[in-house]
Amino acid sequence: MGTRRRKLEIETTGFPGMSKHPLYLVWYNMLRRCYDKQNSYYRGYGGRGIRVCPQWFDFGTFLRDMGEKPGPDYELDRKDNNGNYEPENVRWATPSQNRRNRRPYGKSKYRGVCYLGKYIYARLYLSTECKFLGYFPTEEEAALAFNKAAIEYFGEDCGMLNEVPEK
Repeated sequence: MGTRRRKLEIETTGFPGMSKHPLYLVWYNMLRRCYDKQNSYYRGYGGRGIRVCPQWFDFGTFLRDMGEKPGPDYELDRKDNNGNYEPENVRWATPSQNRRNRRPYGKSKYRGVCYLGKYIYARLYLSTECKFLGYFPTEEEAALAFNKAAIEYFGEDCGMLNEVPEK
């Protein structure tokens, strides 16, 4: 029983034999998430307005810009999860880096900040555990606690800090 690939409704280009390249499916699935409304991930990508830069409709250009994966476990990751797939916003990341770079969940607009009834708490996902950071009176205080822990564990350039307005 074989799998059938859906034809994308955008014009993509490549050259003969490239569909066997190890990164071809990474490229193809990136396009499907953004343009194929039948794709199970479309809602979180194309449905939110995430697009692929037009030059990356060509597999060869995507391959030239991104290069090979640094290792077999690396994944395609957007630095800004609200940004498009384009050279300035995409990198190869380890699975743990990719997990740390998720959109905020729940009612909070800040990464790592969650609600439990009337309580606001912060948490930080490490490679194998979730570190509880405490309860806070406001989302902003919880977001600042998350930022402090993220810098402590991953450094200033971790790419996951919340932008909290100054009071």
